[in-house]
Amino acid sequence: AEYVAEQATGPDGEGGLKTYIRETVRVRESEMARVPLPFYDRSSTAAQDYAALADEIEARPSPRIV
Repeated sequence: AEYVAEQATGPDGEGGLKTYIRETVRVRESEMARVPLPFYDRSSTAAQDYAALADEIEARPSPRIV
């Protein structure tokens, strides 16, 4: 998990995303059932984390293409 967090934020801990996806039993259960987490249990904390991540990404300014 530490490696994944570093990849999301960069080696210096800056410039990345702020939302953290919590690992829960529901994540494992949805993987085993092969059902996307929001369909398996929309009310789980991890599903809410993914929704917050989507909102965070959507709110970011678009990169400038030169």
